[in-house]
Amino acid sequence: QPRFSGESPAPRDGCEAAWTYYPPSRRHLLFSGWNGAEPFQDLWAWDPERGWSSIPKLSQAWPEARLAHALAYDPRLGCLVLFGGSLNAFSGTRLDDLWEWEPKRGWIQRSPVPTWPGARGWHRLVQDPLQQRLLLVAQRKPSDQPPLRRTEAQRQPARRHRRDGHRFFDRLLVL
Repeated sequence: QPRFSGESPAPRDGCEAAWTYYPPSRRHLLFSGWNGAEPFQDLWAWDPERGWSSIPKLSQAWPEARLAHALAYDPRLGCLVLFGGSLNAFSGTRLDDLWEWEPKRGWIQRSPVPTWPGARGWHRLVQDPLQQRLLLVAQRKPSDQPPLRRTEAQRQPARRHRRDGHRFFDRLLVL
């Protein structure tokens, strides 16, 4: 259970942390992130009436500190799902790990399967409420992230450009 201590998480830089709503507790959860120098390895809950609370580790299993990762609630499994990210902003080392979290058991790492998406960062997990599943919207720079295998791609929307001029390709994957 969260501890409401009056504390709050350290400031995060940009959109490097993952933030999602967790319906069973009616709270928003924040995991990890970046302060401009190093990534965090913390999990916080925010309740609009009570404020911030730190969520303690229940076991040794805990995802590595990271940034540019994706986090979402999976209504079918009834837990949070965390995928990928980057170890730090400078090395470009991407992660391809998948974790599930729920309050009573903490974090559990899942083993890869053949259709696993490649390591990536700056992607999003979103709910598909009609199909009761999660979708991975994968953004990648062609030069630094592996292409998706054909079996993973459900749709391949047109290229788009960010304001800074870097090209990213969107992919929609079913997890």
